Amino acid sequence: AQLFSGTLKIVDLTVNGVNAIVTKTTEKDKNKETTDLDAINLPIQLDFGNILVTDVQFTSDGQSQTLDKLQLSAKTEGNQFKLLSFAISSDMINAEAKGSVTLEKGFPLNLQADWRINAEKNGVWQGNTIIGGDVNKLVFDNHLDSPFKLVLNGQVEDALKTPRIIAKGDWRNLAFPFVATPPQIQSEEGHFELNGLLTDYRLTINGQLNQQYVPKASLAFDG
Repeated sequence: AQLFSGTLKIVDLTVNGVNAIVTKTTEKDKNKETTDLDAINLPIQLDFGNILVTDVQFTSDGQSQTLDKLQLSAKTEGNQFKLLSFAISSDMINAEAKGSVTLEKGFPLNLQADWRINAEKNGVWQGNTIIGGDVNKLVFDNHLDSPFKLVLNGQVEDALKTPRIIAKGDWRNLAFPFVATPPQIQSEEGHFELNGLLTDYRLTINGQLNQQYVPKASLAFDG
C-alpha cells in the first residue's frame, strides 16, 4: 500500500549560519567494495522554489572554508530530479549550475556549470564544464578561459569502483608561473592525452615552449 503521495513544496526557505564538519574516510571504509547504485523510488514529488543558505562554514582536517551563499531551486518530475538553478559564492569560488539526474540504476545525468576559482598566487581560474552519461561512464567537456585557454574532453569509466580516464586536451597561451611577470616559461599551444587508471596511466604531451634563454623549443613526453 502507498503510505505517502502528493508533492512536498517549499516556496521559499532561508537559513543563516550553518557549521559542517567533514571527517576522513577510514581505511575500513575505503576497503569496502562499492556496490552498484540502485534506482530510487520517491514516495512523494519534490518542488523547492527557492532555498537560500548563508554563512556556511565547512571544517576538514582543521582547515575552515566559509561560503557566503548557497542557493538552489529544484524539483522532481516522475523519476527525474531537475536542478533548475544552483549557485555558490565565497571569496575562493563562485559557481552556477543546472541539470538533471534520472533516479534509475546508473543514474543518467546531464549537468552544466560555469565556475570561477580564486587560487590566489596561482591566479583566477575561470571556465565552464558539461558532464553527461551515468556512473558507469561519465563524459565531460571542459573549457578553461583563464589563466590560459584549455579545451579538455574525455570520459571516466567505472567512476565509483576503479575509475579509468580517457582524456585529451589542447592548450593555448600557457605561461608559468601563471601570474608572474615576466613568466619563466611560455607555450603558445600544445596537446596532451591521458589514458589509464589513477594509479597506472599513460600520458603523452606535445607542445611549443619559449624560455628566456631558449627562445623556441619543443616539448615531447610519452610515459
